[in-house]
Amino acid sequence: MPEIKRLLILSTAHIAPAQRENMTSIADDIEYGWLMWAYDERSSDDIGDELWAACEYARANGCDYIMFDRDADAIDDLPKFDW
Repeated sequence: MPEIKRLLILSTAHIAPAQRENMTSIADDIEYGWLMWAYDERSSDDIGDELWAACEYARANGCDYIMFDRDADAIDDLPKFDW
C-alpha cells in the first residue's frame, strides 16, 4: 500500500514580508509560490511566527504539506500580508 499524504493549499498572502527571503531555505519554489513540509517541531530559525502558525494549522487539520499559491484564497484563521 502506498503512503498517502494530505496537502493544505494556502494563499501566499499568509507569508510575512520578512519570511519571503527565507522561503527558499525551507521550501521548494513552485511557479507561483512554495511547497513545504508542515513542520511538526520548530527546529529552524528560518520559520517565523506566522509560518509556524500555518504549520500548526496544517497539522491540526491532518495535513503533512503546505502549498502556498498566489491564486489560492486567504483564510481568516491565519494572518494576512499585502505583497
